[in-house]
Amino acid sequence: MMSVTLIVFLVILVIAIFSRKTESAPVSAEIPETRSLKQLDSITKCPFEVKEDYDPERTPQRIQKVVCKPIPCQDCDAEFHCVQATVEFEVFYKSGGKPSQLPIEYGCYYTKLDAESVEINNLPEVST
Repeated sequence: MMSVTLIVFLVILVIAIFSRKTESAPVSAEIPETRSLKQLDSITKCPFEVKEDYDPERTPQRIQKVVCKPIPCQDCDAEFHCVQATVEFEVFYKSGGKPSQLPIEYGCYYTKLDAESVEINNLPEVST
């Protein structure tokens, strides 16, 4: 009689342990992906286009931020979104003029990024 009680107790204990493990399992939530600039480079990229008003003589010293926004895309696969990353440079002119913001188109990416806007900060400095 004592061994039957002990076996029943052990079975209940094992069931309780396993049910607790399954209850405490984290629920996976749909979180929009954020990507670093390095990761963006590894994604399929549309041809890079520099805006016509970009002057190579005005060398950007530091990238301030990158903002990725969804844009209409003709060649995208249905499951992908096309995302345009705009890089804003803080430009110091060689003539010693005032620093200014010069937005430059960085490129177009095919990605599964669902967020409406992703801001990527703390990028490495660009050498002059």
